[in-house]
Amino acid sequence: MKMRKILCSLLSASIIAASLAVPVLANYSAGEYDVVTVDEATEQTYTDYAIAFRTSLDTTKGFYLTFDFNLKPAGKIEIPKFNNGYSKVDKVGPILKISDAKLVTETSGAPQELGVCTAETWYRGEIEGRTGAGAQYTTFRLYTADGTLVQETENFNMRNLSNEGRSFTGMQITQASVKNIKLIAENPDTITVTSDANELDAGSQMTFDYSMTRKGVDTPKHDVVWSVYDASNTTELNNDAISISNSGVLSVAGTLAENTNITVRASSTFGDKTLVGTKAVSLKTVDVSGEVFDSITISGDDAVKAGSDTTYTVAATKGGNAVTPETSDVVWKVYDPTNMRENTAIEIVNGVLSVPDGTLPQSIVIRASSVSGLISTNKTVTINWSDNQKETVHTYNACETEADGVEIVDSVDGSGAYKVTGANYTIAWTNQQGYTFNEMDIQFPASGAGVLIMRRDTGKSDTEVKSDGTNIKEYGGQALAAADSDAWYHLEICYSTGDASCNIYKYNDDGTLGDRVTKLNIGKHDASEQGAIRFYTGTVIDNLKVSVPIADGLSIVAAHASMFPTEDNQITATATKKDLPITAEGIEWSVLDATDKPIIDGSVTIDGTGLMKASAMAPEGIVTVQAKTATATATVPVEIKSSEIFKMKNIGINEDGDKVVKLYVKKLLAYDDDVVFVMAFYDENKSLIEVRTLKGYGSNYTNIGEDTENEIAVDWAIPSGFDKTTGEAKVFIWTAF
Repeated sequence: MKMRKILCSLLSASIIAASLAVPVLANYSAGEYDVVTVDEATEQTYTDYAIAFRTSLDTTKGFYLTFDFNLKPAGKIEIPKFNNGYSKVDKVGPILKISDAKLVTETSGAPQELGVCTAETWYRGEIEGRTGAGAQYTTFRLYTADGTLVQETENFNMRNLSNEGRSFTGMQITQASVKNIKLIAENPDTITVTSDANELDAGSQMTFDYSMTRKGVDTPKHDVVWSVYDASNTTELNNDAISISNSGVLSVAGTLAENTNITVRASSTFGDKTLVGTKAVSLKTVDVSGEVFDSITISGDDAVKAGSDTTYTVAATKGGNAVTPETSDVVWKVYDPTNMRENTAIEIVNGVLSVPDGTLPQSIVIRASSVSGLISTNKTVTINWSDNQKETVHTYNACETEADGVEIVDSVDGSGAYKVTGANYTIAWTNQQGYTFNEMDIQFPASGAGVLIMRRDTGKSDTEVKSDGTNIKEYGGQALAAADSDAWYHLEICYSTGDASCNIYKYNDDGTLGDRVTKLNIGKHDASEQGAIRFYTGTVIDNLKVSVPIADGLSIVAAHASMFPTEDNQITATATKKDLPITAEGIEWSVLDATDKPIIDGSVTIDGTGLMKASAMAPEGIVTVQAKTATATATVPVEIKSSEIFKMKNIGINEDGDKVVKLYVKKLLAYDDDVVFVMAFYDENKSLIEVRTLKGYGSNYTNIGEDTENEIAVDWAIPSGFDKTTGEAKVFIWTAF
């Protein structure tokens, strides 16, 4: 397939003149802040190719697309979302084709009819509205070549692009011709700034919001830049007394010199134009003469790690002179990035900031204030991963900053959380074949709220946890907990294509976790790899983390409690994460001797799969097999038995003490071949005096096993020169192997 990548080119005069028979923008009503992002007149004639719109246009905010087309009988025009390389389709959009003399768009059900259409005839198509919010927001219009409207179809089905906040990024053509392609961003023309009040006392804060319209009709919000101007809205105010954050939080210092009228502005830039909305606010002074200080600043690190304590200090002045406030004169608190919600999960006491281990990376605001709160100062601090964070993290979100399709609401920890306001809210990453560990704080405000694990392209659904209004259930139908619409829960889902399990805890009123409910073997829809997580409309989420689990629990079992040298013994590990089973990966295996030191002479070994081997040189005794991960250790004892077939236990001497008359021998293994028993006598210098032998056959000795022995009669005279007190007698047993 040939790829043409279009930049926003301009129509030449000759092409415009040739196209006057067809209205360039048949039903488009220009807006003051609209921006043309693609303008391509050149005709592409009956070939297969793709056109990638090299534009950052977010079509979920509002768009108008028009194009002339001419379809062969088998022709198709698709308007998809290409992947990041613009080389193939990532998400399927509407697919236009001719069926039964009508233009239709393919859907998962019956095709949607768009009007009478003849093959190999020129028409004009228009799509207007916004993607990612449902078919009801998009309209398709079909015109003949002379500009006559054939049919207008509301609720136009954009396939995968109708929902999930997706934009289209090009066209894919099969056996068709297209020309006069124009893509316009339909932008708002009005910003309305709102707040709860029109007045604000010094030493306080107020949050501002905004809405947008285009030609009097509500539109999705575009990002804005907040600023503060004087009462006449001509001069921007830049001082320590009056400021506004990126999220629209106006802060006024308690030391405001006099009553002041200001203008709060929200502005958004479209092309070469900037749209501005304003609101007038009156600021009122307060009496701070009784305050211990009238100015305060915070000093300390700009970044800290989770799981650490960091000390911050303050410097204060009163009337321009330095003062040293008492500990009780300064109130310390931690807020979310908007500086509006107090974060109760992160503590600061007398300037010592304590960030719990496991806190996700995020920004927080430390505030130091007077007891009255009129005099205060803030410091933004970045929290980074804990040193104990060993897992590979696919995605995470502390849910504190604004995002499309969600509203920031109060969380269980006092900070911000995401409430899904769009059709759904989906986060994607690279598909994973192995286990993923999905953990989050979550609310189920109504029936249908919940979370779904999916393949990256969202074409396959895997495990879900969802409320039916009465119970919170997993996909297989098991009830995990009663559905309390006001309660917060902590949810952990351990997922792989072969296995899925979950833990759920309900938060207590004091913010601590209640008892855990564990469900193993929960249902899997398609059992595909995971590369996305979706939250249904109305769900509230916070502190999301998806990672590759590392075992925090480990147990091992030996196939054999004892083994002979030259035998194999398989050691099997069972790993868990928060008591949920996972594959035991990344294990460091070792075999320890009686002093708990690793055996390194090669006599006993174990490989990366847990296969244990003992060589012929392995000594008898108990060894310890150890399995270790970054966070867990497990051991199991294994006995190494002797490889001898026969083992001497004792000898019998006659009453006169001059003869050996009995051998007491253990037979450890089945053996029927030759055996020779040899007794050697040594003097005090270890010199051999004499040898006695007896030949036998293994089949003659029928008692086999460690707990039995065989009594063998011999008639071996003890050498006359043998001194029992200084000499030594040894018995050797020789076998055929």
